Amino acid sequence: MIHVSALVDFDQCASRIVLRFVRTKRTGDTSCARRYRGNRLVDTFARRAADLDYAGPRRRTARVAAATGADVMARWLSMFGRHGVGLQGGRFFTIGGAFTSDHPVVRWRLSEVRWVRDVAVSGTMTWHRRTGAVRAHVTVEGSGAVPGRLTLRWDDGRRHAPASVAGRLGGEPVEFRFPAP
Repeated sequence: MIHVSALVDFDQCASRIVLRFVRTKRTGDTSCARRYRGNRLVDTFARRAADLDYAGPRRRTARVAAATGADVMARWLSMFGRHGVGLQGGRFFTIGGAFTSDHPVVRWRLSEVRWVRDVAVSGTMTWHRRTGAVRAHVTVEGSGAVPGRLTLRWDDGRRHAPASVAGRLGGEPVEFRFPAP
């Protein structure tokens, strides 16, 4: 694991291995490392929503909204301060989630955050780093989206986790499941 995982370890695994090694020059039992989350990777970076291979405009809108939220999480992990920007525009503001294990919940307010140029996502998002629970309540708009309101959920700590999305897009109710971003 990288040094941040050893120093800001919400799973209390890498930090214990590092401390034990520093104290005894032995790693000891490292079996807890198998529980660490896998790194999810973006299958493709697209400029527009239509460039993505997501079937149907409503499902595509939902998946872009989820990918936008996941991108905010990734950006937060590598930034300093409380304000950040989306890959293709927009802004987000971080509340909580200091890099200490006694502040495991991170909240964001998103303002027209864009992972792709033609879909803007606004609303709130929460990530509980100990449990892995990600929840977002967002609105989506833009020429690449079916406009509407969505609730997104996934477990960032679970391997091969599904994401669930429910809400209304284009005035119609939607409910989807797809691989978590």
